[in-house]
Amino acid sequence: MFVKHSLKQTNNLNKQQKHCLYKRITTLTICFNFILFCTVTTVFGSDENPIIRNFKCRLNGCCDQHEWCRFWATMGECGSNSGWMSINCQLACGTCTRPPVTRRPPQTQAATLPFRFSNNPFIQTHSRQPQTFPHLFVTRTSPTTHPTTHPTTTQTTTTFRPPPPPPPPPPPTTTTTIHTTTTTQTIVSNPTERCRQIQRDPSNAAEVLIRERLVVATEDNSGRHPLTQEQVVRSNIANACVPRLDEAECERSLCYNLHFRTMDGTCNNFQFPLRGAAFRPYSRQV
Repeated sequence: MFVKHSLKQTNNLNKQQKHCLYKRITTLTICFNFILFCTVTTVFGSDENPIIRNFKCRLNGCCDQHEWCRFWATMGECGSNSGWMSINCQLACGTCTRPPVTRRPPQTQAATLPFRFSNNPFIQTHSRQPQTFPHLFVTRTSPTTHPTTHPTTTQTTTTFRPPPPPPPPPPPTTTTTIHTTTTTQTIVSNPTERCRQIQRDPSNAAEVLIRERLVVATEDNSGRHPLTQEQVVRSNIANACVPRLDEAECERSLCYNLHFRTMDGTCNNFQFPLRGAAFRPYSRQV
């Protein structure tokens, strides 16, 4: 009887241990699945809610509406689904037909600073005319009385006033001609031509570009086909090498290249645009 009772207790303990172990395994499994779900949601959350309107636009109005336009273009959707891609993925498929637009600097009027006078600019001098004073005659009569035996004598005295001194001679007449100075500032209405002037003297290029509002924050690649990340990855996997970059149009984005560095290293040297650029063969300097 004692042996049977011991066996029953042992079986009961084994059942309790198994039940506790099962509960622990179940709890750990639930926690692991919850952590995995949170991680996957964080990593792939942006792919579930991509940008579907005005993802990347240029100043001329051409846009890639969807965030995945570049990926679809590398998959050949520009040809197989051209009706939708040519409208919604203009930059990725190269279907933009609008000319590039750049910001023009505000035009300023030519500064003219003439000297202003309230009177005639020629100095006028007035010459005095000599004045003639008339001669004044004063007649005085002084009666003198004598005895009756003598006649009355009347004495007349005439006083003559001397003429006034002659007036001083008039000062010499001096005529002064005043020259007005006109300062004219040369106005360049074409931003590209103005950037060419800055390129000739790039000592203060950054300050002048910002002051005249010539900085363009988007590079215009409408005339060339730069290598995308998908093209590089595919070529590297298939051929163990990447495509070669053999073109650069620095003049199209001259104002941009004067202020920014390009992503692929082109046009950082205007004399040799492809020197030091990405996806180019190495040149050994001996």
